[in-house]
Amino acid sequence: MRIVGIDPSLRSTGYAEIHDGALTLDTFGAPGRPTFGGRIARVQTVALSIVLRVVDAPAAPDLVVIEGPSLGQRRQGGQFDRHGLWWIVVGDLHSHGVNLAVVPPASLKVFATGTGKAAKVDMMEAAARQWPHVKFRNHDQVDAAWLCAMGAEHLGVMPPAGGRRSAALRKIEWPDVKIGAN
Repeated sequence: MRIVGIDPSLRSTGYAEIHDGALTLDTFGAPGRPTFGGRIARVQTVALSIVLRVVDAPAAPDLVVIEGPSLGQRRQGGQFDRHGLWWIVVGDLHSHGVNLAVVPPASLKVFATGTGKAAKVDMMEAAARQWPHVKFRNHDQVDAAWLCAMGAEHLGVMPPAGGRRSAALRKIEWPDVKIGAN
């Protein structure tokens, strides 16, 4: 069983994978340039890194869970570029036949902490309680791990926690995954 969680970002994409019961983490991104060509290159570089990490592994993923774009962000900075990255990654994974679930940011927060308004520190504290022996480098890895956990609970790999966690899972449009079919 291979479940992947992705928190896409141009600077620091969070990547988590549960494979045969073990949780592994990674973070990757690319430096940006303010020029139009530099922005295009950055989006393409990060998208390719994410897609290759998912599809070029010895075992195909049973499920990939990706955080949906945050539409309510007040930061204007690279929001347009981040949304472009998201669509490229989702489109490429879909074209590779990957079983894909998209989780809205508020649903991810509810699953991890019980509230959709959780701050990054709340997410990190909840992750430290859930995985006390795992060293998280940043909040991007934490989000990716929680996305993996959502997929694992949905597929029955993790026991159901009930309550708000189960309610958060019911709000997601899950693909019809056939375990081991990939």
